[in-house]
Amino acid sequence: MFMICFIYGENNFLAQRKYQKYRNVFTSRNPGAPVDVFDCDENFDLQCVQRSLQSGYSLFSQKKCIILKNPFTLNILNQKKIIELLEANSNNGSDGLIIVTELRVPKPKGRLLNFLKKNAKNEKVDVLDQRNLKNWIIRELEKQSDKKTTILPDALEYLIGITQGNMWMIDSEIKKLVNYQGKGSVDKNGIEKLCHGKVNAGIFELVDAIGNNNRARAIALKNNLLAQGENEFYIFSMIVSQFRNLIKVGECVLKGVNDPNRISKLCTMHPFVARKTLAQLRNYNKRQLKDIFSLASEIDIKAKTSDVEMSEALDYFIVKI
Repeated sequence: MFMICFIYGENNFLAQRKYQKYRNVFTSRNPGAPVDVFDCDENFDLQCVQRSLQSGYSLFSQKKCIILKNPFTLNILNQKKIIELLEANSNNGSDGLIIVTELRVPKPKGRLLNFLKKNAKNEKVDVLDQRNLKNWIIRELEKQSDKKTTILPDALEYLIGITQGNMWMIDSEIKKLVNYQGKGSVDKNGIEKLCHGKVNAGIFELVDAIGNNNRARAIALKNNLLAQGENEFYIFSMIVSQFRNLIKVGECVLKGVNDPNRISKLCTMHPFVARKTLAQLRNYNKRQLKDIFSLASEIDIKAKTSDVEMSEALDYFIVKI
C-alpha cells in the first residue's frame, strides 16, 4: 500500500518545487527505487497507472514512487476511476509513495479533491503576499549564494516590480544576480543592468505616462524598450494587457472592492500588479478604457492585414490614447 501526497494551489512555482522535493527525498531514502511519472495532459492511459501500482519494482528496492500530474484535467468518469485506484492502493506507505500534483488549471474541485483532502497528506501552495514574497527572495539569494549575497530594500522592491511578482522569472533573475554579484549587497543599479524583467517595469511607466497625458515621455519610454531589443508587437501586446488589467480592476472597484489583496484573488493577478493597477486606475474612466480597447483592436487588425508598420501604428496608438 502507498502513502499519498497531494500538492496543489495557485502558486505553480512552489507546487513544482514541493513535488520535486518529495521526489528527491523518496529517491535518496530508497536508492534504486523506480519512479513512474504520468501526466494526465499527455496521452493518459489509466491501465498504465494500474500496472505501475501492481508491478515493476526494482531488484534493488521493494518500494516505488508514482507521480500523477494534473488529474483534474481528466473528465469526471476518469477522475472517478483514479479515485477507485487510489482508494484500493492507499494506506501506510509500505509499498512507496504516490504524489498527486496539480500544476495548472483547471482548479481542483469535486469528488477527487474531496477524496485527496481526506486521504492524502495535503500541501496547498498559494500566491505569496508582498511580505512573504520579499522574505522568500531574501532566503533564496542567501541559499543560492551560500549566504554571500544579500539585497537592498529598494532593489528588492524593484525586482518584484519588474517581474510583476512572477516567481519563475524571479528565480531566473536571482540565479543571474548570484553569478554576477558573487558576494555583497545587490542594489537597484545592478538589477537594472542585468535583469530582463525591466521590460515589464517599462510598460508600467509607459502606461503611467499615457494616463498622465505625457505623450512625449510615453514615446521616449517606448523607444527605450525598442532600444533594448523588444519587438513592437510584444510592446503593443504588453500595453494592451495592462489596459485589460485596468478594466478588470475597474470592474472590481465599481462593485465596491478596493482592497488590492482581494482584487488580486478575484482577477487572478499578483498583489503587486493589483496595487499598481489600482493606483493607475485614477487616470482613466470606464469610457476611456472601452475606447482604448476598440482602438487597440482596430490597430491590431490593420497591422496584421495591411501595409501598416507596427512601429508607426504603435506611435499612433500612444498618441491617440
